Amino acid sequence: MKRKILITDLSGALENEGFFSVAAPSGCPLGVSEIPSSGEGENAPFSSSPTPGNLPKVLLQITTPNESAKIEAEIVGLRELEGTRCYCDEAAEDEIVRRLAPFRCGGGRWREFPVHFIDTGEYHYVSKFFVDAIDVPFTLLVFDNHTDMQEPAFGEGLLSCGSWLADVMRSSKALQAVILAGPGGRIALYERHSSATFGADWAKGGDLPAVEKEEARAYDGAKGAVLQECGDFVLAATEELSVEGIKNICCKISIENLYISIDKDVMSVDCYRTEWSQGELGLEELESMVFAAVRNSFGGEATADAVENGFPAGSLLGIDICGGLDASKPALTCDLATNRRTDLALLDALVLIGAFA
Repeated sequence: MKRKILITDLSGALENEGFFSVAAPSGCPLGVSEIPSSGEGENAPFSSSPTPGNLPKVLLQITTPNESAKIEAEIVGLRELEGTRCYCDEAAEDEIVRRLAPFRCGGGRWREFPVHFIDTGEYHYVSKFFVDAIDVPFTLLVFDNHTDMQEPAFGEGLLSCGSWLADVMRSSKALQAVILAGPGGRIALYERHSSATFGADWAKGGDLPAVEKEEARAYDGAKGAVLQECGDFVLAATEELSVEGIKNICCKISIENLYISIDKDVMSVDCYRTEWSQGELGLEELESMVFAAVRNSFGGEATADAVENGFPAGSLLGIDICGGLDASKPALTCDLATNRRTDLALLDALVLIGAFA
């Protein structure tokens, strides 16, 4: 069985860390080798063409406890686009959505690529483009050290890496619940209530310092606070950021279909290096929480065999992963190596939980 991932390459960060290479195989990092596209030989050039057939293919070799997993990747090259870093203007959004169309839910190739790597956290808003295409009831699980529910600083309606989740909660008709794991060391469950009434004051317990506002307003559940006006969603429950917490949250709702979005800034700097403030999760903790979420969804706890052999079609709708260091800035070789090891380890874990089944 072929395992495939999609890489949305907006800045070159993943190539910079050595996660993939568009050079000839002899120049590739250990464990990574290119499959040239279109029969052009081992020196096939990198292409930013929007035509899927011209995209380079990369073969990633990772070793799992049971086998050597070969993972084929297709790269959607978007580095030439302007108006994309942190904020996405309308023209860039239209072009990105157009190029990703075959890989989004309902597109001709979306089932081929269950895992998407989305460059650095500055481009986390690309998750919205995948989520927007989902037309069946689903729950969105987000691992992130930030809420991504801020209002854009440069005008209403401008999509950003810090606002995309709020935008999804306001616009998606198929979204039934959001599980936000990370900010403040907590897990928050937001449920849809068609008759929900949002108060203008998010912090009913009193004023909070501005620097703490984003984290505190999301987890003031004991005082009945809500995050902000986000369509019909209200804060329904919170738990500590832990495997047990994920299990408890998943058991509170009925999850028919699940989409997972991971910003690697939820991990500690010992595991991964980003440009943003980071959480305290270890790699194994994150992997265990993803595993627990998948096992405790879809109508109850799945057996280990069911996880390893895959779920009914449509249950796990996709997983996207973002995070990394800005390729335009100098970076320590050891930091880039740390990031590459973690990215390959995450792929290893996703193979084991059945994400590619």
